[in-house]
Amino acid sequence: MVAGDVSADAMTASALSDPTDGSSEPWLRRVAAADPLFDPVGGFARVDTYAAPILFADSARAGAVSLSLSTRIAAADMRSGGCRAARQAVIVGGTAAVPAAAESELVALGFAEVFRVAGAETPDGAGPFGVSTVRGLPLGAGAYATTLSMSPVYRHSSTGGVSEAGAVPLGVCLPRASYANARWLVAETGADTSGLAALGLSEAGWYLADGDGVVRSTATGTPSCLDVDVPAAAPLVARAVSSVGRTTRSLLVAAEPQRRMSLWGPVRARFAQASGVRSDRPLDVGVSTWEFATGAAGGSARLVGEQAAVAATKLTAALRRRPPTDEGLVRAAVFAAEWSVRTERGRPTGTAQGEARFAAGQWELRGASVLRGGTWASSLLGMPGRAADTEVGDSAAAAGVPAGSEVQLFPAVEPLRAGTADGYGAGGFTATLTVNGQDNLDDIIRWQPEAVINTRSLVSPAGGDS
Repeated sequence: MVAGDVSADAMTASALSDPTDGSSEPWLRRVAAADPLFDPVGGFARVDTYAAPILFADSARAGAVSLSLSTRIAAADMRSGGCRAARQAVIVGGTAAVPAAAESELVALGFAEVFRVAGAETPDGAGPFGVSTVRGLPLGAGAYATTLSMSPVYRHSSTGGVSEAGAVPLGVCLPRASYANARWLVAETGADTSGLAALGLSEAGWYLADGDGVVRSTATGTPSCLDVDVPAAAPLVARAVSSVGRTTRSLLVAAEPQRRMSLWGPVRARFAQASGVRSDRPLDVGVSTWEFATGAAGGSARLVGEQAAVAATKLTAALRRRPPTDEGLVRAAVFAAEWSVRTERGRPTGTAQGEARFAAGQWELRGASVLRGGTWASSLLGMPGRAADTEVGDSAAAAGVPAGSEVQLFPAVEPLRAGTADGYGAGGFTATLTVNGQDNLDDIIRWQPEAVINTRSLVSPAGGDS
């Protein structure tokens, strides 16, 4: 049983219903019982959810204090009419979603045990399922949204297609091991609106091999993106849901183009200052570093609706190849980077980190990019800081990189400073490094950062709020 005022609640409830009769069944807390002596209230038990139907109840968020007549009739039919074997009922949501009186009403209708799935509630009952989305865990450490293609390192949930007029195609991307306990990933335009997309992560194979078919981790989640077409001028709200109905704090993304930092296309650079392990040896364990700089780069950069010509760019990157795990699994190569783009309006700067793959003489780097600072950004956005608080939780302004942290994935190189503030926003980062020799000096790179701006407010060039 679930409240009927939020469509995503039904998705959570459906995650509990087992159509295969093959699960080990959820371990749930009992809140009411016909015989408390044998089925003590407050105790836990496994609940058989095979082919469990879903009933909708009037929501306590809308003022309901008990079950409606139609819900009671349907529940009574389940117990004594069409499904005589139904002895247990599961309420999905706290008392801020499904009224507390529903527990005793279900017992009175003949159910022997009633269980409730809920998280910690806020004082005002905010959040879907009566669960505090603000107090919940974030949507995966490092989750971010991007318009860039993250293949081949990340898998995408779709291969593209025709979007609705004005829609913004975004990928909600989660790095490796960032969603280990999630059953569903849900994308909406608000906490109380119909969903844009929902994906069963187990069915989609996100917990198995990487997109290239190689197993690099087990049961913790592979690098993957949920593709969503977001209606024009609408925000994107994404969250994960566990198999027992708990939801993460939501990732809130401002999807409109004027809330984005982007380049005209990839920056091409060669003749780097380089050191470390040869880049043409992907199996050699160790670290390779490059510093690429371009002058008179051409093209343009865009930041929150403004455009400026690019005069020069700089990218410092370090790539680490790691030995196999003790279990013999291949371990993904990882990278960390700093980037800057000099324009007539100022110099946006940022960091990036993620994973890399080697194939056909090229390293493909994909991961999260964070816009950290620069005079252009500060003139439009003010000083960098934490993301705006919203009714659905904090946005991923820093893509999971803690404030004041160092982007340091390995100790063999000098730490790359991520800055002392959360930054302005996060997005995707892509780079293709073509190996051209044995000493790394003449390698060629094409790289592109992006950031979705999630700061509290925009500052007009005159200094006022907009």
